[in-house]
Amino acid sequence: MVPDLTDTLWLRGIHVLMGDIDEDSGAEVVRWLLEGQTRQTPPERLQLVIHSAGGETTTAFAVCDAMASSRVPVHTLGLGLVASAGLLVLMAGAHRVVTPTTALLSHQWSGGYDGRQADLVAAGREVELQRRRMEAHYRRCTGLPVRRIRSELLGDADRWLAPEEAVELGIVDEVRRMY
Repeated sequence: MVPDLTDTLWLRGIHVLMGDIDEDSGAEVVRWLLEGQTRQTPPERLQLVIHSAGGETTTAFAVCDAMASSRVPVHTLGLGLVASAGLLVLMAGAHRVVTPTTALLSHQWSGGYDGRQADLVAAGREVELQRRRMEAHYRRCTGLPVRRIRSELLGDADRWLAPEEAVELGIVDEVRRMY
């Protein structure tokens, strides 16, 4: 009998995050992180494989917080496309790798608000807090000064990166083929 691929990956401490980062996919990753570090014999490391066009930044930050608090190091591997909220998660890895053909996208977060004037004023405060969270995350993960992060990675235009550029900017540690 052939073992279920999901069980095989789970046993090896591997999780695949493919698609939008939303509450469902974020909950799966957080559950996997908790299960991985509470096993009777935890793995030496956990490996999170990411292919994502992005999604909810608040969920991405929840995943990043869970990764940071994990007693077992969480390595990240980006392949295909890693963009927006997916990039936030990739950068949070203890060791971050992308394949040579990975497309990476960094940009300001986007969202929308509606409601009464007082609601919009309150939302303005969250917009500022979210900008600060993004900048702090990039600074923590890359070591770059905020001024450079604002101009090169979170500027007015989307920033597409080649894997080698991502290494130069401290977003990832290395470019490597999977095989």
